This record gives sequence, C-alpha cells and structure tokens, in this order.
Amino acid sequence: MLTNDQEFQQNLAQLEKEEQRQQKELNDINLKILSLKKRISTQIQPQNGYVVCLDFGSGIRSCEWSEDVYSWRVKGLGTRYSSLKEAEQRFAMLKKKWPNYPLKIKN
Repeated sequence: MLTNDQEFQQNLAQLEKEEQRQQKELNDINLKILSLKKRISTQIQPQNGYVVCLDFGSGIRSCEWSEDVYSWRVKGLGTRYSSLKEAEQRFAMLKKKWPNYPLKIKN
C-alpha cells in the first residue's frame, strides 16, 4: 500500500509525463502551421490560365478557388489552371459540393 506522499509523487510524475507529451504535440502542430504558412502564397497570381470564381454580379467582390488552402480567397489569390479541362474538373467538384453557388470559370 502506498503512502500519501508516494501516491502524490506517482501522480505528479504522471502529470509531468503528460505535460511533456502535450508540449511535444503542440510543438509538432506549430511546425506544421509554419510549414503551411510558407506554402500559402499571399502574392497576386499571374493572370494567365483559368480560375474558378464565385461571381455574385457586378459591384460585388468575387472570390477565387485556391488549392493552397482548399477554400475561397480574394480575387488574384486563386489557383490558376493551365487548361480548361483542369478548371472544368474543379468546377464540377465545387458545383457538386455547393450546387446553389454562382460559380464561373474565367480566363
């Protein structure tokens, strides 16, 4: 049978081990975030190629689909597809996911 002091020491050791595990996991997550930030461009992309857009009409800022973040980004930061076929494939996938969104392919 453990004394109160021994039980306390044992619990403290388990807590310290768990804290180390969580700190390692947090460090791993931070490294992944830094890696993603390096990959995600914030520079306006060249305007050649095709882009899949959310187009709500004139006067309303449109968004472009980005493979970098797998989401919508402001105009100029979307993925440029070199062929119409690639753009149409992504368009079909997005239209299936969001059938009521006003999607367009722009050149």
